[in-house]
Amino acid sequence: MRLGNATIIMTPEVHLHHSGFLTEEILNSLFLLHMNVTRSLLDEIKTKQLQWYGHIQRMEEGRLPKEVMKWRPKGRRKRGRPNIIK
Repeated sequence: MRLGNATIIMTPEVHLHHSGFLTEEILNSLFLLHMNVTRSLLDEIKTKQLQWYGHIQRMEEGRLPKEVMKWRPKGRRKRGRPNIIK
């Protein structure tokens, strides 16, 4: 079976929907296999966030990015919906 420029080899794991078309979930997994994608986008984002956090933690004290990461607002917020003043 051909899908664009890619050839899909039908294996026992690949089932056709009752209408004769591949289901979206199967198509997505086939595209990921074809593109050699092994990790999800969310996993990639979490990894990059942890790398950035480690980078900030290794910075010298007094650097602005490190100070921003350590900053905690003082006091408490008011309860309820904020008033919008125009």
